[in-house]
Amino acid sequence: VQLFSADATRENILAALQVLAGTPKNTLTVPQQVLFASLDAVLPEDGLFLFYAGHGAASEGHFYLLPHDYDPLVAPSDATAHALSEQDLSVALENISPARAFLIIDACQRGKALDSSGAVGPMNSVGLAQLAYEKGLYILAASQGFESALEAPQLAGGHGYLTYALVEDGLKKKEAAQNGIIELRPWFEYASRRVPDLQTALLSSGILAGRGFEIVDEVSGTEARTVRIRQHPRVF
Repeated sequence: VQLFSADATRENILAALQVLAGTPKNTLTVPQQVLFASLDAVLPEDGLFLFYAGHGAASEGHFYLLPHDYDPLVAPSDATAHALSEQDLSVALENISPARAFLIIDACQRGKALDSSGAVGPMNSVGLAQLAYEKGLYILAASQGFESALEAPQLAGGHGYLTYALVEDGLKKKEAAQNGIIELRPWFEYASRRVPDLQTALLSSGILAGRGFEIVDEVSGTEARTVRIRQHPRVF
């Protein structure tokens, strides 16, 4: 099931996950029943693959996905904003128990969702990382907590770096294939290596001059040097 543009709302994303968890479709709206006509409840022998490519934001210690109906004039934590927090995702995924589950999220500052603070460590006793640990959920985050996740019009019309590495390079060009076969974990690992190399190449060419976070590192208290932070996806 693919949700693009106006279909990619908070309500539709949650409704899709509810169907996967076994909620009867007759409890959905008529448009949602049409959208999810081919979707069934996840069985123990099934595999679950979720891919979010879009906007995101960190706020007040939580990370939020910002779907198509998000209201930027309202704080993400406000229900009227229609944002999706990592806690919302945890609740939605709680009753889904497949044999294997994979979640890719290509969104700005995505790594924050794996942390309960500003730390890089992935463990979060109440968030998405704890759910991943408990349910064996593989997560591919577009960037680590202190990094920005970028997109560029030069990347197939505006892909994020991670989506471009996964889809255009990894799948279409089959650069992630091993002996002609593309498997999920090697595909994730390929994208994790490819994204910083891709950013370096575009920065070197001048296409993305000035893009990305910069930090100033004090040296001997008198001199300072600027370090550009590359985007590094990570698998948990």
